[in-house]
Amino acid sequence: MTFGGAKLSGRQPGEREQLESSVKLLLLWVADCDGQHDSSELEYVDAQFPDTQRTVKAQELLEFIHAGDLKRIEQAVRTLGKESREMRLAFLDLAIAMCMADHNIAIAENHVLRFCADALFLGPAILKKRFQAISGQTLPEPGDPGRPEWWDKDGTSGGENRPPDPTLLQG
Repeated sequence: MTFGGAKLSGRQPGEREQLESSVKLLLLWVADCDGQHDSSELEYVDAQFPDTQRTVKAQELLEFIHAGDLKRIEQAVRTLGKESREMRLAFLDLAIAMCMADHNIAIAENHVLRFCADALFLGPAILKKRFQAISGQTLPEPGDPGRPEWWDKDGTSGGENRPPDPTLLQG
């Protein structure tokens, strides 16, 4: 599962670098969205888009992410959103595989994958289908952290793979 190579052949160097930087930024954003980037996730991004003389370095992109540079993230989404369906699906596949590099999908990763699928005009059905094909698991519903019942008594997320308490859903 790669993004480069044949998919990027025939592009002008500046266009290719912009697309690679956009995809690398978005993958790092997905990796970091839960507040911690696992070494397996960073290794995955580096294997797909190694730091070279002509590319934006992963550390620099992480600094944009940590600074909350939403304009860069928005621009990366817009850049990738203009690409072919094949290219957008390839990104989604990479993002899913990277999320599952640690064999667990964090709630934040789940929400960001859903955002990416929507922003890239792919939708939740494609995301669920691709997630199942890549991970061998059903994409769990992330729950709604805006609802009080989502939080358990310890203050940790309660939406992961647990059926909702029917008494909380009444009213």
